[in-house]
Amino acid sequence: MIREANPDDAEGICTVLRESISKLCSSDHGNDPAKMDSWLENKTTENCRLWLGSVASKTFVAVKLAAVVGVIMVSHDGHIYLCYVKPDVKGQGFGSQMLIAAEAWLKSIGCNSLMADSTATALGFYKHHGYVACGEPELEEGMLSYPLKKTLIYNHSS
Repeated sequence: MIREANPDDAEGICTVLRESISKLCSSDHGNDPAKMDSWLENKTTENCRLWLGSVASKTFVAVKLAAVVGVIMVSHDGHIYLCYVKPDVKGQGFGSQMLIAAEAWLKSIGCNSLMADSTATALGFYKHHGYVACGEPELEEGMLSYPLKKTLIYNHSS
């Protein structure tokens, strides 16, 4: 199930972020403790709670058996800040469902496109969903970040 996140989800969201980054993104950080620590540094329950309170973004969570197993956070102007799933649900469609929910919400507020700064790990996922490169990869904290964009298509039929 995909639903809008609430402050009570902060701990679950933090767990998703930390597990996904440490276990699924090893091709990005190469299991280098310094890179991983830098990436995980702001992934705390307190910060997740603060992010959920932002009026500049919307956060959706994927829930399985009452537990948060995925998170996506998008800004009102169409930038994906977070999109992660727990390792034990990777490949079960939760990431796709969250992305579809975020895109639908953005369309509903009149946003025309989405941007993402993808890891190498998530690049195939985004491309599968119609995202295309919109610049050269950049080195951020010792890891490559791939700028991607997707134009949202509106269905104008009645």
